[in-house]
Amino acid sequence: MTLRLRLFLINLSILSFVFLVILAIFFFIAEKSVKKWGFDLAERQLLYDKTKVVQFLTREITLSQQIAQSENILDWAASQNDEQAKKAGLAELESYRALFVDGNYFIAFRNSGRYFYNNATGKYNNDQYRYTLSAVKESDRWFYDIITENKDFHINVNPDVYLGVTMLWVDVLIRDKGDILGVIGTGIDLNRFIEKFAESPDAGVASVFVDHNGAVQVYFDNKYIDFGSISKARGEHKLIQDLFADDAARLFVRNSMNQLASSTGEKVLSRFVKFEDKVYLAGITYIPELDWYEIALFDPDKLINGSDLYGILFAFAVALVLSLFTYHLCMQRFVLKPLGRLEKAIDKGLEGDFRGIEKLESQEGDVGRILTHFQEMVRIVRGTTEDLERKVIERTQDLDRLVKIDPMTELLNRRGMKEMQEKELSRSVRTGNKMGVLWIDIDDFKNINDLHGHGRGDAVIIAVGRAIQQSIRQYDSVSRWGGDEFIVLLPECTDETLARSGERIRTVILEAKIPANGNELRVTVSVGGYLAGSGEDMELILNKADKALYQAKANGRNGLKIYQETGP
Repeated sequence: MTLRLRLFLINLSILSFVFLVILAIFFFIAEKSVKKWGFDLAERQLLYDKTKVVQFLTREITLSQQIAQSENILDWAASQNDEQAKKAGLAELESYRALFVDGNYFIAFRNSGRYFYNNATGKYNNDQYRYTLSAVKESDRWFYDIITENKDFHINVNPDVYLGVTMLWVDVLIRDKGDILGVIGTGIDLNRFIEKFAESPDAGVASVFVDHNGAVQVYFDNKYIDFGSISKARGEHKLIQDLFADDAARLFVRNSMNQLASSTGEKVLSRFVKFEDKVYLAGITYIPELDWYEIALFDPDKLINGSDLYGILFAFAVALVLSLFTYHLCMQRFVLKPLGRLEKAIDKGLEGDFRGIEKLESQEGDVGRILTHFQEMVRIVRGTTEDLERKVIERTQDLDRLVKIDPMTELLNRRGMKEMQEKELSRSVRTGNKMGVLWIDIDDFKNINDLHGHGRGDAVIIAVGRAIQQSIRQYDSVSRWGGDEFIVLLPECTDETLARSGERIRTVILEAKIPANGNELRVTVSVGGYLAGSGEDMELILNKADKALYQAKANGRNGLKIYQETGP
């Protein structure tokens, strides 16, 4: 055997060994990175989907609750045989119909069992009465079960055999002084909801929504949906466990649901499971606003393009094979020395420092080509990592804004203000400074809505929020606490600062001019304030500010009242 052949075989053996080592390291790092990226993606995607679903359904629930408490509906429910009450009630329902996402409504009365319905096309205009419910009919059990359950609202997927439609129904109880008079709500086209929120495995993600019992409420395959869950006995439900043939996957889903139900805060549990003879990344989160769970199955093959990784490896392998033909001709100059420098750079790369690889000087011949491909691979990996990190940061910022900012006024919402309160309360304990709280409520806001419409009412809320924002200090915080109420947090506050700030806010709002139906609308607010000492409980602080607000209301509105402790 010639030295040339021997050297070639030695180089082949050594380089083959090096290639296998690099290949193993590459797959180890790639697998670890893919798993971490997958778990992060599952968490961000589920929390983002959760926010969208809550916003979508909360709007329908809120509209249903508003109309359930309207005077016309309550009068009609109390006097069902009164034609004038019926006419006014149906007119009220028709005024809300266009506001619902699918343009339909229903109402059913407890005493008479009468069921009224109209759809988006107005098919039943002037003939909204459809049928009378019966407690002995299986198809009508949902109505009596909802009343028996006595929950303010319920979301149920069910086909209406009389109307010939299958909907995701939003059911809200009609109450008057504690008595349940009936059920009112709207239906959302099931296919629309599935297309919007429940993707199929063909898209790389399969989303399933289940209730607190694990009964499937929304899934792209209707045969797995547990229609009419509320009226089924134990053992009759179509459960999420039925989708999994693997016992380990079933156990993970069951244990995750139990753990999420007893935990607080937003949390996502993830692991790889077997589904339909294939491995998926499963993520589960709880939606307390709906008492639902979302289970998402991510197909790794469709979320990650493995051909890109294998292409890099293939290019590296081809370059390695071609270089073997010239290695023995320039071993010392073009192989040993460059490989020595490359080995040191790889060692740093394994420690996470890729700068040495990217800064290596270019070489001639086959080693130069190998080095070029390797540097390109490093740049691709770094670029992919940076792009993923950037997307995660952007998604996190979007989610944080959705969760903490009121979309109407662009002020902090209740959740955002609570976090700010905890932060300022901790700083107050550290510094010993006092903290002021102002609770602001728009006077006679219901009359504004009644006289000028809800659109003008929203404009008033926006204008008041803007006036408050302009009236406070730069480091003070303001939030829309709910409805027409606002809360202002004043760190490092004194009695004088609290009173001056409250009066300035009241005056600025009083002097503001808000256009309304060709006229200028003047709005007043009542302000309750409390100066909290270091270490006081936040719930008690808000309670005292609220008491001051009610005192300001009792004093005739358009005023400021600072809470003061009274003696025994």
